[in-house]
Amino acid sequence: MHAIDLSTVVYDAYLSCISLDYENNYWKNNISFSPTASSNLLMKSKFAHKDDYHGINRIYRNNTYIVEKSYADIMGRPYDELWVSLGSFMREMDTVIIENNTIDVYKLRMNASQPIHNYTFNNNEIHAYTVQETAHNCILPVSTLEHPAFTDTYIAKNNKISFDTSSPITEYQNSLIRVTGRRNELSRVKIIFENNSVVWPDLDAIVSSAYGASTVLRDVTIDNNTLETYTPAVTTAKTLYSGIYSNFGKLVYGNSISMPSLASAQ
Repeated sequence: MHAIDLSTVVYDAYLSCISLDYENNYWKNNISFSPTASSNLLMKSKFAHKDDYHGINRIYRNNTYIVEKSYADIMGRPYDELWVSLGSFMREMDTVIIENNTIDVYKLRMNASQPIHNYTFNNNEIHAYTVQETAHNCILPVSTLEHPAFTDTYIAKNNKISFDTSSPITEYQNSLIRVTGRRNELSRVKIIFENNSVVWPDLDAIVSSAYGASTVLRDVTIDNNTLETYTPAVTTAKTLYSGIYSNFGKLVYGNSISMPSLASAQ
């Protein structure tokens, strides 16, 4: 399915319900070919007709999403119009689970902010030529909402993720973990990032936040990951090697970080 030169969007799934179990689907070359298209979303969730977020759950499991570079050649379109976004949720969610999915696309946006209380992103295999360059990208978005519960948990485990090359624009930040939302509530959440294999040439940070060094995270485990990156960013108060912040109450950090030279990466 595709659209050409229309101000429209293409979704593989655009669903509205309280509880969603979306499994064992295969999607190929669902694209809106247009420089003005707002988004091509692999996982799109509409509103659930419920007064509060409790019990609003989304499960995306064992799905395959493919966007081929050659499809742009067939349609006579530029490669930049092949980008897709992992997903978007239009209202506050209790639980979202994305696991055992295969994603092989040309350009991918990894959303850095989602209104989710409990997020699990496990056992996914993702490959893209590059990340979409007009937004922050991350593997694990931690978005605290008003009055989060102390049980709010954000988990990324056993994923294999690789990008072939750097994005053409560097004004946005690429992170393994991106923290947004209500700054004063961040210390309540639990974050686990374990056993992931990541190849990301233009990764900027292990953990990033819109709030800078004033962010306090008290229960974070980042362990047993392998990371390969070529162009680490070093700016005020942050380095790739240590994560951004030193004020973690609990930080387990035992990762293998490979830093090939740019010459060897080419």
